[in-house]
Amino acid sequence: MSSQQINDIEKYMYQLSNCNINKYIIEWENLIKENADLRLIINGKLRSCEYDYIDKMILRGLSKYDEIQLYRFIIELMNKRDTSIYGSIVFEFRINEMIKSGDIFITKKEIKKDVIGEEREVEYISAKCR
Repeated sequence: MSSQQINDIEKYMYQLSNCNINKYIIEWENLIKENADLRLIINGKLRSCEYDYIDKMILRGLSKYDEIQLYRFIIELMNKRDTSIYGSIVFEFRINEMIKSGDIFITKKEIKKDVIGEEREVEYISAKCR
């Protein structure tokens, strides 16, 4: 990280007051009491939600396609602006669970070269039964 990048980040740093610290402690304790599967930032607010929330997002997204490359689809989901889900692991986990349950289908597998020329297996998925 360059010194300019660090300076840019420092612009947003500030010390929390005791009042703000206590507010965040209470908010987090309430989230823990809810005992939900996930905590996500939805429309700028930290929320508890069940896996069903992610599953619906996945199925809604898949409904636009007859089939789509698995990781291309995950990237599309990660770029949604209303929900902040950092990293692909949540989507990968839920899609794999939905494949096991029969809600999503692997439509085909291909061997393709990646950007550095190595061969990789690429899976395509669909929510539509074939």
